[in-house]
Amino acid sequence: DLPDSTNWFSKGAKNAANIISAAEGGLIDILFSWPEKVLHWNTLSALQRNLNAFGVFRDLILELRDLKDEESILLISDVNDFLKQITEGNEAPFIYEKI
Repeated sequence: DLPDSTNWFSKGAKNAANIISAAEGGLIDILFSWPEKVLHWNTLSALQRNLNAFGVFRDLILELRDLKDEESILLISDVNDFLKQITEGNEAPFIYEKI
């Protein structure tokens, strides 16, 4: 059992006192925080590998936003937000009445 440092060594081990001292000195805390730290590390590693792609996507999104504004384009992905703005504050939304 991990929390019980007396299970970390065999009976009669010469370094038992050192092991118990290390466990009580914070080793148990480090071991229990390890899965969380590994998850955080893996997330940061994945972000680092894809950092250039994220930058390219950001630039594309900004360019698309500018093009939509210049050309007065409404994308299908923006329709839900547009309809929400139109129907906001109405008891019987205009769109449903027309349907």
